[in-house]
Amino acid sequence: MASAVRPARRRLEAISSPGQLQALTDDLLEEIFLRIGSPADLVRASAARSCFRRIITDPAFLSRYRSLHPLQLLGFLEGELDGSLSPAPPVSEGTRWRLRDVREGRVLFECSSLVHYDYDNFASIPNLAVCDPLTRRYLLLPRIPDDLLASVQLQDIFEFETLLVPTRDNQSSTSFKVMRKIVCRTKMVIFVFSSGPGRWNAVKSISWDALNVRLQGQMLQYAYGCFYWKIDRMNKLLKLDINRMEFSTDDLPPDHARRNIVIAEAAEGRLGMFSLIHGGTSVHYSTSVRNEDKRNSEWQMESIIPLPHNYDNYYFKETGIE
Repeated sequence: MASAVRPARRRLEAISSPGQLQALTDDLLEEIFLRIGSPADLVRASAARSCFRRIITDPAFLSRYRSLHPLQLLGFLEGELDGSLSPAPPVSEGTRWRLRDVREGRVLFECSSLVHYDYDNFASIPNLAVCDPLTRRYLLLPRIPDDLLASVQLQDIFEFETLLVPTRDNQSSTSFKVMRKIVCRTKMVIFVFSSGPGRWNAVKSISWDALNVRLQGQMLQYAYGCFYWKIDRMNKLLKLDINRMEFSTDDLPPDHARRNIVIAEAAEGRLGMFSLIHGGTSVHYSTSVRNEDKRNSEWQMESIIPLPHNYDNYYFKETGIE
């Protein structure tokens, strides 16, 4: 057995000689390392040579690796937190930290009023914190500066919505963005906080008249780099491309004006949609097919899912695995 091992070891040493390693480009080595399924093995490879470590520790590589080999970890958080998990003491009396979004291993909290917001007062815009639930480390976000709020001429505010923005593949795993949507009677304004520079920017303002829609009704959905809102009492989706920060609308089937829907990622880049039939008797699953002009989508019914007859309340919302 000993004689059989020595030739194999010599061949391995010959393959890993410095001369032959130089023939492997960084791009090729990166593709090889991406195929290492065990994080422990990846650490061992990083320790083998300095050139390996330089590639493996690059934030862009780590982001790609984690997207291909996500950690199998599932956690549950309630909408309201007790004192042991709160990012900080409540900002003022009558407020509480509440869960607002979970994405890519981060949790977004909002310190909001227990009763109601004073929408006419910028100081009442809720404070925010981003948390790593495993380490319990928190970052309290700065407030949107008053001069930035004043520059977009906010009037008749009646809704805030805040969420974590999905990161791109080439972004560092340590950076993140938070989007705050402020809805007024006549328009919607999008503010984005970037963890790198640590500041807010007003990135988009658009009027409801320009979109030719009424106010959106349902909570947002996410698929393929875009956020979607169902327009209340209309057969339309409001779409925000988060890479271009551009708004557009997509048509829904004619009978969806009053339906509750969930948008999901289907196969081959298509959108999937689950729609709850009025009365809660069934859920229809459809997928989108792009028209030849590429400006809108047609929806094709895929299946009908019957619901139990002895229930009259259903929780119908988007979810995901991080």
